[in-house]
Amino acid sequence: VQPGEDLKARVVSLRFLGGILALGKYVEEEIGAVPVFGSVYPNGTTDAQYLAELLFAAAEMRKLSWCVIDFLTAAQDPANPGRWAPGAMEDDAHPNDLGHSLMFSAIDSGSLAQLAKSRTWTEEEPSRSASQSRSETPMASSRSRPALEAAALVPVNSFGMRCMALECFGCWSAF
Repeated sequence: VQPGEDLKARVVSLRFLGGILALGKYVEEEIGAVPVFGSVYPNGTTDAQYLAELLFAAAEMRKLSWCVIDFLTAAQDPANPGRWAPGAMEDDAHPNDLGHSLMFSAIDSGSLAQLAKSRTWTEEEPSRSASQSRSETPMASSRSRPALEAAALVPVNSFGMRCMALECFGCWSAF
């Protein structure tokens, strides 16, 4: 490790975490959804420094008030922490079918459904921008109702990042 490389790696981790915080707030405040994030995940070339940053980012994500799906633990090789489980990578940075399957196994759909059921929406939610009319919002009803009518994971793209949000049909309400 070259002098200063630890600091550069930490700056990258902190930038990533700052993006997660900004995205979570955006999903809550602007979309009116409940953010659910997938954690950091393994890499085929993880070294000691990269592993330290993976573990740091994973630990910091677990401190968030939002749901975080632990892809790192699910898809890493227990004998080589931070690296893909044997046969689970397409290339160093991406999972193959087995890797995706391992990551999918980390998703507790029961917990996500419970999360959605616990949320009740009012006419003020989700927030509307000044240019958005009442009829354009996912919630146009003046009554409160449970958030879960039916739920599905949908992609949300913002800040150059991808995450999945739990969309409840008839309203918005999931790394």
